[in-house]
Amino acid sequence: VKRLIAIISMTGLTSIIWAAEDVPEKHWSFQPVKRSAVPKGVVQPVDAFLNARLKIAGVKANGPAGARDLIRRVAVVLTGLPPTPERVLPFERVFAKDPDKSYSALVEELLASEHFGERWAQHWLDVIRWAETNGSEANLYRKMAWVYRDYVIRSFNEDVPYDQFVREQLAGDTMGRGEATGFLVSGPHVPAATVGQIPEAIRQARADRMDEIIQTVASSLLGLTMNCARCHDHKFDPVSIDDYYSMAAIFQDIEFGSRSPEFSKDHPRHLKGKALMKEIEAQRKIMRTQGPWQEDWGGYRQLHFNAKKVKAVRINFKTPYVAIDELEIFGPDQKLGNVALASKGTKVSGPDKMNARGRSGVWRINDGEYGTMVWRANTPKGSEEKPWALLEFPEPRQINRVRISSNREYYFETDYLVNKPKLAFSHVVVEGQGIDGKWSTLAGTYYIDTLNKKHPERATALAKIKLLSDR
Repeated sequence: VKRLIAIISMTGLTSIIWAAEDVPEKHWSFQPVKRSAVPKGVVQPVDAFLNARLKIAGVKANGPAGARDLIRRVAVVLTGLPPTPERVLPFERVFAKDPDKSYSALVEELLASEHFGERWAQHWLDVIRWAETNGSEANLYRKMAWVYRDYVIRSFNEDVPYDQFVREQLAGDTMGRGEATGFLVSGPHVPAATVGQIPEAIRQARADRMDEIIQTVASSLLGLTMNCARCHDHKFDPVSIDDYYSMAAIFQDIEFGSRSPEFSKDHPRHLKGKALMKEIEAQRKIMRTQGPWQEDWGGYRQLHFNAKKVKAVRINFKTPYVAIDELEIFGPDQKLGNVALASKGTKVSGPDKMNARGRSGVWRINDGEYGTMVWRANTPKGSEEKPWALLEFPEPRQINRVRISSNREYYFETDYLVNKPKLAFSHVVVEGQGIDGKWSTLAGTYYIDTLNKKHPERATALAKIKLLSDR
């Protein structure tokens, strides 16, 4: 019997047996907090408990700290920085006259310092395992990780109530605090490129990412290792496997990724961006009078042409190999956004025989996701046909530009590489099928190059657009 119990314990089945007993749980960590009575005769309540423990150990407490030691300790604890010599001398003088008042004033001064939030945010960021890289074997850089970090710093400096701090991090997108939800995806995760294309591996990686979210929430807010209940009822904490997957259901629509700063309309960076776009539009006016043009935005290329109402768009690539993560189509009506999205009813097709073996199909180019999960197409050996993609709209659309990228997420989220990832395509021709069913060329990069050589002012305008976009 003892041997059987040992085997059950080793396999983790004991928690299932305990759960089956259905005994009401009275775990100590879920009991109401009881405030202990503080002995009289002490200035700081914590000193009473420290002195009691020192007395048991037979150790005599140190005497009160001097002004110089005190300001150094308080400054380091609250801001992480030592006080300047210019601040120490004045404090020593006022401390000699009124220790209590000068100490209180010093604490208030340091709490009001911006360095207070910078110092104490570190503790919270450590608890949730925040990092500027994703922690996988590739350890890719999270370029926008600072958005959430700065939110935490501001919260400490603005003395945001803890309950509000928690709510914003769990549902900030519904409270005008979208940047706070970076809390949910601060843990490590394996990027799609490392996971690969095997369906089972993709599902496993998704479950692993969800586990990281649960681990972040449970460890930081509940003080529980809830992820232990992923495979069986928890052996030590009162958490069942049902509890785990109930929690997983709550966060099922969360995915790891990057989030741009949500600046207010009067924020300096928002105003600067608005001014830059105004300058870019001024250069585009020059281009519109002389035919189609192409803009290089680093992570993607954008082809502009005269607006036309079409039923379908065909992109003809002029290289034997392409890798496209997303192909977007826009029109004069900004409210419509990207009309190429599959979610808006647009159907995409391409040469299946060119799909790279073991890679995603052409449907990847309008799924709304940027990154390494791309459509890769190769011209068959001995064939003169080049890769192409056909996008058919559910109804005629007025369009005037096409945006194409190879790995936009990697480009914009990685800023410390000497060599940025290059676009895996070069020359393209964009064709549109009109209402009458006839096809016509909307834009072509070879023709655009010819126009740029013929009209030097175009090249100058494009150079200015590139310079402005890099800002």
